[in-house]
Amino acid sequence: MIRVLLCFILLSLGQLLNAQEKLSENSEISVLTCSYGHELFTTYGHSALRVRDYETGMDKVFNWGTFNFGEPNFYLKFIRGKLPYRLAASPSNRFQRMYEGEQRWVKEQLLDLSQGQKNELYALLKENYKLENRSYQYDFFYDNCSTRITDLLMQSSGNSLQLPPQKIGSSFRMLINEFQDRHPWGDLGIDIILGSPTDLIANARERTFLPYKLYDALDRSSLEGKPFVRETRMMNELPDIPQPTLFLLSPLFWFGLLFLLVAFYTVKQLTSGSRALWLDKILLFVASALSIFMFFMWFGTDHQACYQNPNLLWALPTHLIALIFLFKKQRPDWLRYYFLFSILCLLLFVGYFLLRGFGMNPALLLIVAIYFIRFLFLSVKEKESSGMTWKAGGSW
Repeated sequence: MIRVLLCFILLSLGQLLNAQEKLSENSEISVLTCSYGHELFTTYGHSALRVRDYETGMDKVFNWGTFNFGEPNFYLKFIRGKLPYRLAASPSNRFQRMYEGEQRWVKEQLLDLSQGQKNELYALLKENYKLENRSYQYDFFYDNCSTRITDLLMQSSGNSLQLPPQKIGSSFRMLINEFQDRHPWGDLGIDIILGSPTDLIANARERTFLPYKLYDALDRSSLEGKPFVRETRMMNELPDIPQPTLFLLSPLFWFGLLFLLVAFYTVKQLTSGSRALWLDKILLFVASALSIFMFFMWFGTDHQACYQNPNLLWALPTHLIALIFLFKKQRPDWLRYYFLFSILCLLLFVGYFLLRGFGMNPALLLIVAIYFIRFLFLSVKEKESSGMTWKAGGSW
């Protein structure tokens, strides 16, 4: 009992001494912005805070982008958006070497802070670094490695930090699309998986969820009438990683080619009288599988960006029912009207982007056009074949 009490006293005393620690006059705090890398998950770069005290020799980087691979049910939590991210502190030279090894540059923005403001920010950092406060529920748009820095800077300045005003409002989708050119297939996948929250207009603070946008915002911000960034320097000077994308490997090329083949095949069917259904069965199966995945991301995870997915207008979950009936020799009359309804949903999906004034992924537009052609074909043929039966071989 005495040992437990002694340990508690020593621990409390250590925390008290740590809480009283302040930065010297010869110290600085800066924001680090890291460039993108080769992998898809590095597309948007990374942000961290650096605290350096020349008198004590302390030089640490505080980084909110880490997680524990030993977390129980790691992969399940990661997929469902329930994996806790953590604040980590490491020596600056280790942080620098890691990004040099990945061939990624690191830019450092030295903040123009008074001694009191530096100590206030440092105190907030230490509070965040306490064991009970290190973990947080990551959110791609609203709570990540970059927004955590924005919030701390705002809090330590008493909300007197003035972020630059927006000239043109941009949605979250528009902002992330600026960085997707290097990964066109990833760009298409993101446009399919993300829901309507992605199309909300981001305010000045919300724009900083992207490290590059945080860098730009701080460069034009002011604190008490003075520029917030005193100096910008390179922590390690490396060129941007060249990532050329061949058009022949892009989804635009392949779905463009698929669109032409489907259009040619449909015209050939209309002229020859062929009514084979294998293509339509594949398309309905793919759309059904995607709809199930979208519903899982909406209702089965905590990924708020995947809620209310407009892609469910073209990948209807009811396509699974239509698919089942396509395997039957006799189908109900309402199936023709179902395909007409599906065409209407396709037009509503395109109208969703047109009314909001957002650009639509051209590869996704080609996918919608493919479904439009086949649904129109099926609705016409269902009307012509009223009262007739389909044979198992794909003919009427």
